[in-house]
Amino acid sequence: MLNNLTISDFAIIEKTEINFRAGLNILTGETGAGKSILIDAIALINGGRADISAIRNGAQKANISAEFSDIPVNLQNFLSEQELQNVDSPDEVIIRRTLRDKSSKAFVNSLASTTAQIREIAEDLINIHGQNASQTLLTSEGQRERLDRAAKNEEILAKTAKNFHLLQKKRREFALLQEAEKADRERAELLDYQLEELEQLAPEVGEFSVLSARHRELSNAEEILQEGGNLAYGLLEAETNPAQMLKSFVQMANKLTKKSPQFQDAAELLSQSAVYIEEAADSLQRALSVFEENPEEFAKIDARMSELHRLANKHRIAPDELAEKFQELTAEREVLAGRKQQSEELVVEISKLEEEYKKIAAELSKLRQEESKKLASRVEKLIRGLGMEKAVFAIKVSPTERQSAQGIDEIDFQLCANPGQNLQSIAKIASGGELSRISLAIEVASLSLEREEYIEDDGDKNNEKDGKKIQKITEKNIVKGKKKITEQSSKNPPHTIIFDEIDAGIGGETADTVGKLLAELAKYHQVLCITHLPQVASYADCHFRIEKFSDDNSTQTSVRELSREEKISEIARMLGDSNSETSQKHALEMLNRAEEIKK
Repeated sequence: MLNNLTISDFAIIEKTEINFRAGLNILTGETGAGKSILIDAIALINGGRADISAIRNGAQKANISAEFSDIPVNLQNFLSEQELQNVDSPDEVIIRRTLRDKSSKAFVNSLASTTAQIREIAEDLINIHGQNASQTLLTSEGQRERLDRAAKNEEILAKTAKNFHLLQKKRREFALLQEAEKADRERAELLDYQLEELEQLAPEVGEFSVLSARHRELSNAEEILQEGGNLAYGLLEAETNPAQMLKSFVQMANKLTKKSPQFQDAAELLSQSAVYIEEAADSLQRALSVFEENPEEFAKIDARMSELHRLANKHRIAPDELAEKFQELTAEREVLAGRKQQSEELVVEISKLEEEYKKIAAELSKLRQEESKKLASRVEKLIRGLGMEKAVFAIKVSPTERQSAQGIDEIDFQLCANPGQNLQSIAKIASGGELSRISLAIEVASLSLEREEYIEDDGDKNNEKDGKKIQKITEKNIVKGKKKITEQSSKNPPHTIIFDEIDAGIGGETADTVGKLLAELAKYHQVLCITHLPQVASYADCHFRIEKFSDDNSTQTSVRELSREEKISEIARMLGDSNSETSQKHALEMLNRAEEIKK
């Protein structure tokens, strides 16, 4: 609900603050008093385009601020996600626009914001219906929302959206897999070739190091045998071999030990050395006895090492890393195979989701087709009571191939204002005044369906005009047995609906019907209406007068709330003369009658 609107230095408004109330807020005033300025200011709060020419003459900047309360949960969540929420009062939001020369700024809860964010926020807060306002009623999306609201399609819409978003997610995943498929195929072909080579060679962990050591042995076999033989001969068989010499040295050391214990260590070391020489000679002879030249083994090892070298060079790694490379490429190939399988599984999953989506969308289309007839019939009855006696209204639901989170339908509200003409989209043929009245009729009709209220013809002969009975939207028109829901539905959060000069071109009983419809709508939404008609103004829950004052230096506009006595005077003015006793009496009668009807 819009609680407060503060405007300073905007157009001819120096400063004004309006505290709106729940229910029907009526704004009246003389022509040219500045009523349209309020709509322009609210349009800025709605994210409208800033025009610096609107800055009051002589001022440096203009400020427009609007305070809302009881904002819907989905909007609270959005503000939280955008880090724009008032943490102390999460169900409230303040939107402010500041206009300066060559620039404008936007704020949400005193935090810098963008006009795009404000527009998204305002969608859940304000609906403007006016001749110069941007109206969602003219869009297929806005018309779809009203039809779905009347049909109470929230549950199936949520189901449709959930299925659609999941379907889109899977389609994106599949598109990414398809995009990588060509590269995957080329990579898989290379991997298959590389793995075949590696599999045929079958490298083992540490194999090259072992082969390299054996290769060195075999390549030096002749020298090893010759030098080993010479060493063995020198140790054991030469005329002056170290083994024989050490034996004599041990004997000599033992003799010295007998003469002096100081030679004991030397004797033991020489004795150990003799043992080591004999053990070394035995080890050498054993090694030489099993070692032999093997040209065939050498050739095999040499060929194997050459193959390992060749393949290692192709992969630009060391030969001993080939076994690890084989495992790495095998793992990558399995990933590619799994990706292909994933793609195939996605095709099946997408196919199932598409079938499910088509089924849900078809069911939603059927519900819309059924409800469109009810809503169109109800709107037609209402607009015929709003000065368009011969009008025909229809809702066209056209299933298309285009899929969306809201189904596959295009919705078109159509009107034939005069006999002999064809039905056309309301955006093409409805005038500004007609469009405002149609908006009101649609809002009330969809609301009555949404809240299980049914409009009946009360048979009041006084409401007949040109043979057509004007429907009364009051308590007595609710079908017996149907429960009137007086609280705002959680699925359709409260918002403010603004009608700008909805009464253009009408009068008399039609104007009274407009007032009744506005009062009915105001039971569930906050309604702001700028009007020139006393019949409409008499239904106000809260009445504001817009006044313009001029002197030799400046012109200013102010807005103030009227007391009950002031309401009577203002309605009398609208009737023709605020000072006329007859007008005053008539105004009082109108006010009393409206208050009685609203009870």
